[in-house]
Amino acid sequence: MSHNKARAILHTSVEEANPQPQSPAVDNPYWRQELEDLDRYFPRPTPKEAEQYADEELRKHDGIINQIETQLAQLKTMMSEPYANQGEKQTIARKIESVEADLAEAQRRRQRSINLCGAAIRSSKECEPKRARWEELTKRRQRIDKLTSTRPRGW
Repeated sequence: MSHNKARAILHTSVEEANPQPQSPAVDNPYWRQELEDLDRYFPRPTPKEAEQYADEELRKHDGIINQIETQLAQLKTMMSEPYANQGEKQTIARKIESVEADLAEAQRRRQRSINLCGAAIRSSKECEPKRARWEELTKRRQRIDKLTSTRPRGW
């Protein structure tokens, strides 16, 4: 058995053992409809980009919450000072209530951001297998549009 023939048999058996997922045929007459369907999903961030965005959002919200908590701690310290009179303590107490409301709102916004970013990550992971086909069809449309939009000189 020749080396090339043995290699061909080995290559064929490897392909049969590990079949590659096939994308729809390029000459599919409905490829434009398929592209329109995929355009609804893309451009969408990759899962990695969505996770990076979620990390940035979480850091942003944590920074805001930390600032509010620091302000609240300072107000509570001022409230416990012995030199503060009754009128000042009432003013500080109202300010504490206001800052606590701000803290609760910031925590709600943080939770909402976590929920939205989580949904975006899940969505991008679900759509990721379709990304290669979308890119393939998009390039095809661009090539066809470029060919049909250029006219020979003298037209």
